[in-house]
This record gives sequence, structure tokens and C-alpha cells, in this order.
Amino acid sequence: MGMYRTVIPITGDGTVTMDSRETGFVAAVEWVVGTLGGTVDAVVSVVNAPSGVNRTLLTLTNASANAVYPVRRLESDNGGTALATYTYDILDGSLRVVTTQTAGAATAGTAVVYWFD
Repeated sequence: MGMYRTVIPITGDGTVTMDSRETGFVAAVEWVVGTLGGTVDAVVSVVNAPSGVNRTLLTLTNASANAVYPVRRLESDNGGTALATYTYDILDGSLRVVTTQTAGAATAGTAVVYWFD
């Protein structure tokens, strides 16, 4: 089992989709505000999955500080009933970050996705 990281550079408002497709489990997302400003909204997701289903890993509202966010999904039993435990989310596609409400086009920050196989 290996631990990996994918660094996603962010510049102003917009969408950044990584070209590579990764397969594994997401452990955490590190948010580095940089010069993006204190009112940044961001969504980190997995797109281009073989199933065709995009999944949101993390949603941030007014992200104003550097932080590390563990990414977990609520588990369910084989009947679909939610359990009281959490597990890692699946990474099977391309990582994407969408940002809005940055401090302008000349601003920059980073999302680092830590994952393992």
C-alpha cells in the first residue's frame, strides 16, 4: 500500500481538473489559502469516473485558514441503512476543485489531496 498526494494549484475563481485519473481511497484534503482571500467557497470532487457518477469529497464555505480535512463517508449495511461508523471515500477518476468568491484573478492557493491504494 502506498500513500500519495496530488497537488492542485488554484488561481482565482474557476475550475481546475487534473488530467490524470487516480484509483484508491482518499485520506484527507489539505487546504492552503495562499492569497485567495477569506471568503473563498470551494468544492473538491472526483469526476470522470468509469461509472459516470461524480462525487463531492469536500465542500468549504468562507475558507479563510489553512487546514487539513479528513475525508470520510458514512457507512451503510447491505440493506442501505446508515451505520454509526465512517470509512474512506473512493477515488476513481480525476480530481477537480471549483472555487468562487476569491479575492480576484491574480490570487492563488492550493488543494492537496492525500490518498492511498
